Amino acid sequence: MEPHQQFLTEYSLRLLEVGASWFGAIGTLAAVAVALYLAFRSEKIKLRVDVSVAQGVRRGETDSPEFVWIMITNRSPRPARITTVSWQVGRFWSKRRFFQFLDGEGHAEKGIMNSPLPFTLNDGDQAQYFILLGGSSDWIAHFYDKALKPNPSANLKTLKLAVHTSHGACAIVRPDNSLIEELRKYAAQLEVEVR
Repeated sequence: MEPHQQFLTEYSLRLLEVGASWFGAIGTLAAVAVALYLAFRSEKIKLRVDVSVAQGVRRGETDSPEFVWIMITNRSPRPARITTVSWQVGRFWSKRRFFQFLDGEGHAEKGIMNSPLPFTLNDGDQAQYFILLGGSSDWIAHFYDKALKPNPSANLKTLKLAVHTSHGACAIVRPDNSLIEELRKYAAQLEVEVR
Protein backbone atom coordinates (compact mmCIF):
# COMPACT_ATOMS: atom_id res chain seq x y z
CA MET A 1 0.00 0.00 0.00
CA GLU A 2 1.31 3.42 -0.86
CA PRO A 3 1.92 5.96 1.96
CA HIS A 4 -0.81 8.38 0.83
CA GLN A 5 -3.40 5.56 0.79
CA GLN A 6 -2.44 4.55 4.32
CA PHE A 7 -2.81 8.19 5.46
CA LEU A 8 -6.31 8.42 3.97
CA THR A 9 -7.34 5.26 5.73
CA GLU A 10 -6.07 6.44 9.12
CA TYR A 11 -7.62 9.87 8.54
CA SER A 12 -10.94 8.26 7.60
CA LEU A 13 -10.91 6.12 10.72
CA ARG A 14 -10.25 9.14 12.93
CA LEU A 15 -13.10 11.03 11.27
CA LEU A 16 -15.42 8.10 11.91
CA GLU A 17 -14.37 7.97 15.59
CA VAL A 18 -14.98 11.69 16.06
CA GLY A 19 -18.28 11.51 14.15
CA ALA A 20 -19.47 8.61 16.29
CA SER A 21 -18.60 10.51 19.48
CA TRP A 22 -20.53 13.57 18.26
CA PHE A 23 -23.46 11.44 17.19
CA GLY A 24 -23.53 9.75 20.61
CA ALA A 25 -23.41 13.11 22.42
CA ILE A 26 -26.25 14.52 20.32
CA GLY A 27 -28.31 11.37 20.95
CA THR A 28 -27.73 11.66 24.70
CA LEU A 29 -28.82 15.33 24.72
CA ALA A 30 -31.92 14.49 22.71
CA ALA A 31 -32.83 11.68 25.13
CA VAL A 32 -32.42 14.00 28.13
CA ALA A 33 -34.55 16.69 26.45
CA VAL A 34 -37.35 14.22 25.67
CA ALA A 35 -37.26 12.78 29.21
CA LEU A 36 -37.49 16.27 30.76
CA TYR A 37 -40.32 17.24 28.41
CA LEU A 38 -42.31 14.12 29.32
CA ALA A 39 -41.66 14.60 33.04
CA PHE A 40 -42.80 18.23 33.07
CA ARG A 41 -45.74 17.59 30.75
CA SER A 42 -47.15 14.89 33.02
CA GLU A 43 -46.86 17.17 36.07
CA LYS A 44 -48.83 20.00 34.47
CA ILE A 45 -52.47 20.32 35.49
CA LYS A 46 -54.81 20.53 32.51
CA LEU A 47 -58.40 21.59 33.12
CA ARG A 48 -61.16 21.88 30.58
CA VAL A 49 -63.65 24.54 31.62
CA ASP A 50 -66.99 25.16 29.90
CA VAL A 51 -69.21 28.11 30.85
CA SER A 52 -72.61 28.44 29.18
CA VAL A 53 -76.30 29.04 29.79
CA ALA A 54 -78.40 25.90 30.27
CA GLN A 55 -82.10 25.44 30.79
CA GLY A 56 -83.22 23.32 33.73
CA VAL A 57 -86.09 20.89 33.19
CA ARG A 58 -88.11 19.44 36.06
CA ARG A 59 -90.89 16.95 36.05
CA GLY A 60 -94.28 18.55 36.62
CA GLU A 61 -93.11 22.15 36.12
CA THR A 62 -93.87 24.26 33.08
CA ASP A 63 -91.45 27.07 33.93
CA SER A 64 -87.88 26.08 33.09
CA PRO A 65 -85.29 28.22 34.87
CA GLU A 66 -82.05 29.22 33.18
CA PHE A 67 -78.68 28.67 34.82
CA VAL A 68 -75.08 29.65 34.27
CA TRP A 69 -73.55 26.19 33.97
CA ILE A 70 -69.87 25.82 34.85
CA MET A 71 -68.35 22.42 34.11
CA ILE A 72 -64.71 21.69 35.01
CA THR A 73 -62.97 18.49 33.84
CA ASN A 74 -59.49 17.35 34.86
CA ARG A 75 -57.62 16.18 31.75
CA SER A 76 -54.29 15.38 33.40
CA PRO A 77 -53.09 12.31 35.32
CA ARG A 78 -52.31 14.54 38.30
CA PRO A 79 -55.18 15.27 40.74
CA ALA A 80 -56.32 18.90 40.79
CA ARG A 81 -57.92 20.53 43.83
CA ILE A 82 -60.32 23.29 42.78
CA THR A 83 -60.35 26.05 45.41
CA THR A 84 -62.15 29.04 43.89
CA VAL A 85 -63.94 30.26 40.81
CA SER A 86 -63.74 33.90 39.78
CA TRP A 87 -64.65 36.26 36.96
CA GLN A 88 -62.35 38.85 35.47
CA VAL A 89 -62.93 41.81 33.17
CA GLY A 90 -60.56 44.35 31.66
CA ARG A 91 -57.00 44.16 30.47
CA PHE A 92 -53.59 44.84 31.97
CA TRP A 93 -53.72 47.48 34.71
CA SER A 94 -57.50 47.91 34.45
CA LYS A 95 -58.20 44.21 35.13
CA ARG A 96 -60.77 43.56 37.88
CA ARG A 97 -61.57 40.20 39.52
CA PHE A 98 -64.74 39.01 41.24
CA PHE A 99 -65.06 35.77 43.19
CA GLN A 100 -68.14 33.69 42.47
CA PHE A 101 -69.83 32.28 45.55
CA LEU A 102 -71.09 28.78 44.83
CA ASP A 103 -72.51 27.89 48.24
CA GLY A 104 -76.23 27.84 47.41
CA GLU A 105 -76.95 30.88 49.59
CA GLY A 106 -78.78 33.00 47.04
CA HIS A 107 -76.23 32.35 44.32
CA ALA A 108 -77.33 28.91 43.21
CA GLU A 109 -80.74 27.36 43.45
CA LYS A 110 -81.25 25.03 46.40
CA GLY A 111 -81.70 21.43 45.34
CA ILE A 112 -79.18 21.66 42.54
CA MET A 113 -76.27 19.28 42.97
CA ASN A 114 -73.32 21.68 42.96
CA SER A 115 -69.93 20.18 43.64
CA PRO A 116 -68.47 21.36 46.95
CA LEU A 117 -65.53 23.76 47.15
CA PRO A 118 -62.72 22.97 47.58
CA PHE A 119 -63.09 19.86 45.42
CA THR A 120 -60.47 17.35 44.24
CA LEU A 121 -60.69 16.13 40.65
CA ASN A 122 -58.81 13.02 39.58
CA ASP A 123 -58.10 12.25 35.93
CA GLY A 124 -61.38 12.49 34.00
CA ASP A 125 -63.46 13.70 36.98
CA GLN A 126 -65.86 16.63 36.66
CA ALA A 127 -67.12 19.38 38.93
CA GLN A 128 -70.34 21.17 37.99
CA TYR A 129 -71.84 24.39 39.28
CA PHE A 130 -75.24 25.88 38.47
CA ILE A 131 -76.01 29.55 39.12
CA LEU A 132 -79.64 30.62 38.74
CA LEU A 133 -79.79 33.51 36.25
CA GLY A 134 -83.02 35.10 37.44
CA GLY A 135 -85.44 34.24 40.21
CA SER A 136 -84.91 35.18 43.82
CA SER A 137 -81.12 35.46 43.54
CA ASP A 138 -81.23 37.68 40.43
CA TRP A 139 -77.59 36.82 39.71
CA ILE A 140 -77.58 38.62 36.38
CA ALA A 141 -78.55 41.95 37.99
CA HIS A 142 -75.88 41.63 40.70
CA PHE A 143 -73.28 40.57 38.15
CA TYR A 144 -74.13 43.51 35.91
CA ASP A 145 -73.83 45.99 38.78
CA LYS A 146 -70.55 44.59 40.15
CA ALA A 147 -68.68 43.44 37.05
CA LEU A 148 -70.00 45.06 33.91
CA LYS A 149 -70.75 48.64 34.92
CA PRO A 150 -69.87 51.35 33.93
CA ASN A 151 -68.92 50.11 30.43
CA PRO A 152 -70.80 46.86 29.71
CA SER A 153 -69.87 46.53 26.03
CA ALA A 154 -66.12 46.81 26.70
CA ASN A 155 -66.28 44.55 29.76
CA LEU A 156 -68.23 41.89 27.87
CA LYS A 157 -65.42 41.73 25.31
CA THR A 158 -62.88 40.90 28.02
CA LEU A 159 -65.08 38.78 30.33
CA LYS A 160 -63.41 35.52 31.43
CA LEU A 161 -63.92 32.85 34.06
CA ALA A 162 -60.92 31.66 36.09
CA VAL A 163 -60.75 28.35 37.94
CA HIS A 164 -58.06 28.36 40.63
CA THR A 165 -56.35 25.27 42.07
CA SER A 166 -54.40 24.69 45.27
CA HIS A 167 -51.34 23.88 43.12
CA GLY A 168 -51.19 27.43 41.80
CA ALA A 169 -52.50 26.52 38.35
CA CYS A 170 -55.30 28.65 36.97
CA ALA A 171 -57.50 27.83 33.96
CA ILE A 172 -58.89 30.99 32.36
CA VAL A 173 -61.58 30.68 29.68
CA ARG A 174 -63.95 32.89 27.78
CA PRO A 175 -67.62 32.06 28.43
CA ASP A 176 -69.77 30.56 25.72
CA ASN A 177 -71.67 33.00 23.50
CA SER A 178 -74.93 31.94 25.16
CA LEU A 179 -73.88 33.66 28.41
CA ILE A 180 -72.40 36.68 26.64
CA GLU A 181 -75.68 37.16 24.74
CA GLU A 182 -77.77 36.90 27.94
CA LEU A 183 -75.63 39.56 29.58
CA ARG A 184 -75.73 41.72 26.44
CA LYS A 185 -79.56 41.47 26.33
CA TYR A 186 -79.78 42.44 29.98
CA ALA A 187 -77.51 45.47 29.41
CA ALA A 188 -79.56 46.55 26.37
CA GLN A 189 -82.78 46.19 28.38
CA LEU A 190 -81.40 48.47 31.10
CA GLU A 191 -80.36 51.07 28.51
CA VAL A 192 -83.89 51.10 27.09
CA GLU A 193 -85.38 51.51 30.58
CA VAL A 194 -83.08 54.44 31.33
CA ARG A 195 -84.14 56.29 28.16
